[in-house]
Amino acid sequence: MNFRVASLSFRLCAFVVVATATELLPAALAGSPRLAVPGHPELGIAEPDVVTLELSDVRCTPRRLVLAPRTPVVLRLRNGSGVKISLLAAEFFAAAQLEPDGASLVHNGRVEVGSHSNLDVRVTPSAGRFSIRCGDGVGAASGPAEEIEVR
Repeated sequence: MNFRVASLSFRLCAFVVVATATELLPAALAGSPRLAVPGHPELGIAEPDVVTLELSDVRCTPRRLVLAPRTPVVLRLRNGSGVKISLLAAEFFAAAQLEPDGASLVHNGRVEVGSHSNLDVRVTPSAGRFSIRCGDGVGAASGPAEEIEVR
């Protein structure tokens, strides 16, 4: 076999491998939530659902969230008030897998949202029932308990 034939055979094999991978890769990645990378719709990977939690100094709304386990979600924490509000969800955040940008927002199970601000926390929740509390500084520890259920 001379050099030109071997080189042509190699290029043809490389083309077949790349073409096959291009066809199979989106299907392989689409079913894997751990590989969900935002901004890649061409790979068939959907953005995580956004769930909005309205925070106030006396409660969180809705009072009960139901999420799917091992399914990435963006918790959009919205504070429409004129004071800083805290979300206390220590057990939920400890059991969940936080994306790096979300992990930097959570301190000792608490996320603080400035007045008239929104924060997005990307998280992959684990199964369970978790109490959460909202409120301003003192109220976060004494407000009524709301719930996140992951099932």
